Amino acid sequence: WVAFFAQGQLQKAEVAGGAPIRLADAAYSFGGTWSEDDTIIYTTSLGSGLWRIPASGGTPESLTVPDGAANGYAHVYPQALPGGRRLLFTAWGQKQGAAVLSLDSRKWDLVLPEVSFGAAVFDPGKGASPRLLMIDQAGGMRAAAFDPRNPARTSADASVLSDVYYQVETDTL
Repeated sequence: WVAFFAQGQLQKAEVAGGAPIRLADAAYSFGGTWSEDDTIIYTTSLGSGLWRIPASGGTPESLTVPDGAANGYAHVYPQALPGGRRLLFTAWGQKQGAAVLSLDSRKWDLVLPEVSFGAAVFDPGKGASPRLLMIDQAGGMRAAAFDPRNPARTSADASVLSDVYYQVETDTL
């Protein structure tokens, strides 16, 4: 199976072919991830927070709620972390940067605070140490050491690439 966004919806389809199956409304999504527990975590729009739905379908469940203040105005680009009990996402607002959400407690903390508007991605390392990659408006990609099983605050001090073009579209179609 593969999950994707189309026609204002989160959908899934068999890789071998066949008609897509609608799972949930997602008018203007900012990312999704298929977790080890066979749920899909996604955003429905910029300020929606993170939502979870069984991959088989069902009722979506709210995981985070941006408040426009201390908890930011957007929680976007979710990425399931190894082990299936934690999730990396990007928070924008007063608290912004890469954050880790515990799917058990529903509490989240910033692990890579950022001053500029950016987005983070987990890189498992494939033979090297795992790390977070941060792309921001300064035009570069930086790396931070990161243990997904014991997430802790870190900083992205190592330059990986310079002159990286990064733009997030926030206008609805």
